[in-house]
Amino acid sequence: MDATISLDKAGRLVVPKEMREALHLRAGEPLKIEQQDDAIVIRRESHGRGLICEEGVWVYDGGAPTNHIDVIQAIEEDRERRMRYLSGESDEP
Repeated sequence: MDATISLDKAGRLVVPKEMREALHLRAGEPLKIEQQDDAIVIRRESHGRGLICEEGVWVYDGGAPTNHIDVIQAIEEDRERRMRYLSGESDEP
């Protein structure tokens, strides 16, 4: 999907609705912007899967959406990561 957009006077741009919906982007979601030669690249700021607190409620964040995901494998990987953290084998929560 391609689109042509322009910056406003404050230097802001709007990601077209079709792209936001296709990428499941939400208002306030952190995005990473990079300069690569003469191009600007905008990416979703990646973060791992796990429990996060949203507005005082703990929810499971599966990370960036994918077209295909093995739910059982994702749960097992997250469980193993949390067990390594709780046992002191890893610093990553």
